[in-house]
Amino acid sequence: MKDQRKMEIKVGLTVLAGVSILLFGLSIFKEWNVGTKQTSISIRFPSSAGLQVGDEVAVNGVKSGKVYAVDLQKNAVLVQAFIQDGVWINKDAHAKIQMLELMGGKKVEITLGQSTERFTSTDIMRGLVDPDIAGALGMVGELGGDVTTLAGKAGQLMDNANTIIGDPQFVTALRDAIMNLKIASGDLRSMLSDNRDNVKEIAATVVTLTRRVDTLLTETRPMMNRLVRKSERVLGTADTLLTDIHSFLTEIRMSNGIVNKALHDSTLNQRIDVLIAKLDSLSSIIIGGQLRIKLRL
Repeated sequence: MKDQRKMEIKVGLTVLAGVSILLFGLSIFKEWNVGTKQTSISIRFPSSAGLQVGDEVAVNGVKSGKVYAVDLQKNAVLVQAFIQDGVWINKDAHAKIQMLELMGGKKVEITLGQSTERFTSTDIMRGLVDPDIAGALGMVGELGGDVTTLAGKAGQLMDNANTIIGDPQFVTALRDAIMNLKIASGDLRSMLSDNRDNVKEIAATVVTLTRRVDTLLTETRPMMNRLVRKSERVLGTADTLLTDIHSFLTEIRMSNGIVNKALHDSTLNQRIDVLIAKLDSLSSIIIGGQLRIKLRL
């Protein structure tokens, strides 16, 4: 019994040592962090682009975690990854799925943002997919039809251009237009050459006229200043006169003199009208010769 008990203890210790060695080897070769505290993050991508569980996650180029879940959600893919607890990730950070090697393999590259707030496990990071070789070839395949259509249209355009250029009427009209342009250019050059002296004289005259106008303005500036000052004095005098007239009319309106009565007394106005009518009749008689006055010296 004692020997069997010793044998079982030896076998148990051997198995425990083997499991420890196995976990140690996995932690080295598979980069498992046994006993290290980690933080889970969620990233939403438009597609997985071949990303698999266990692929690398890097933060600003530094290897910092592993992908542990890739789930399809309607029109997007939700990727969940473990990040070492000591790695700081900003709240406005974003991620991209990139090629790990030229012939295959993917990784998630997280680019830190500028926010001072930390990304938490309840947040969902925005993710994009960088096109790889397969994606680029797919894009080229999708563009193949467009390239063929574009080439056909380019060929049709060249045929139309050849048809237009090969038309004798078009060639003749183009030749005539070029000749007319050449003749017009020669005529313009000749006209400028013939009128060069006149242009110089006109320019000199304009310069002289400008100088004379400047001199005239300089000479008449004192007189204009005096005229402005006199105008200001006249306007001041006119304003004073208007003020006096206003005051005079106000005094007439407020007084009880004959002028005020003549303006407001209806009886006096009627008498004045009768007197003016009689004076008018008398002047008519005098002018008509009905009344003769002889004066003898």
